[in-house]
Amino acid sequence: EGFKIGPHKAALFARDALRLKHLWLVSELPPETVQRYLLQPATLEQALSEALAVLPPGARIGIMPFANITIPTLA
Repeated sequence: EGFKIGPHKAALFARDALRLKHLWLVSELPPETVQRYLLQPATLEQALSEALAVLPPGARIGIMPFANITIPTLA
């Protein structure tokens, strides 16, 4: 609660969000706020449906319940 992202992290996030084509946020935030963060607002069902529609068969989907404190890596 009360988490604030620093300007350097915000800049890195914006860079990556602009580079990625499909990045959805399932949140209670208003859709306009989510879009200002360069994310696509969605329900979990919408996000999964849209992801499955654009991914090849057998692709993996990452769901990050604590995304604001998670650093994903590919192994």
